[in-house]
Amino acid sequence: MLHEKIPSQSSPRRGSDDYWDRGDAIVCAGETVKGAHLPSFRYFENGFARDRKNCYCMGRKLRGAISDSLKVLNYCYVTDGQGVWTLGGQIKDADAESLMVCDDGYKQLSGGGKVPFGYAKDKNCVYYFNFQGKPKKLAKANPDTFMSLNDGLFGKDDKSVFFGSFRLVGAKLDSWVKLDGHYSKDQKKVFSGNRVVKNAIIDTFEVDPLFNFLAKDHVHFYRNDNEISEADYVRIKSRT
Repeated sequence: MLHEKIPSQSSPRRGSDDYWDRGDAIVCAGETVKGAHLPSFRYFENGFARDRKNCYCMGRKLRGAISDSLKVLNYCYVTDGQGVWTLGGQIKDADAESLMVCDDGYKQLSGGGKVPFGYAKDKNCVYYFNFQGKPKKLAKANPDTFMSLNDGLFGKDDKSVFFGSFRLVGAKLDSWVKLDGHYSKDQKKVFSGNRVVKNAIIDTFEVDPLFNFLAKDHVHFYRNDNEISEADYVRIKSRT
């Protein structure tokens, strides 16, 4: 769980401490947090905050959220015991009482930062948020057996593999393995995200160790799920 922090009067790092004390007001992302009570204001590293009366998400009040019981579950999900929220908004049908997070709630960036990505589940459903739009429900996931791989990208239950909110159609769970980046494979197919990498040769397929959006086998070269020429493969590596 992320610890509550008192806003500093020094300017914060983007993507980490979003709130700071200007002296006469609390500021978030360059704008004044309207109605914030300075003496009781506390924030979390994931963009949420609270004071004696209200809860906030990136400086905006969370309607209906109870300040006294706001609890941050991980870098992605918060609850007040009745509702559940991400930076993308409230999960309106989530059962807060049974909800649990499945991972640390973030995706690590190559530059060292992190962004909210991750899975959560309640007694009825599995949810996913990837910092784009609203949190999504995984209609075909089984919450009783679902688990996250804690990388912000992959999860699985007793029957299927998931890339974000997408089910990997045709993936064989008993032979499926995660590779690097968005790549994974089973005994018959290679996947980039939720797409099949056409014509990939399983036995010799490998992801580039430095640029994990590139891959190759002993015949083909790929950028994500698109086949490219060897010349383009070399050219991309030399430019990146």
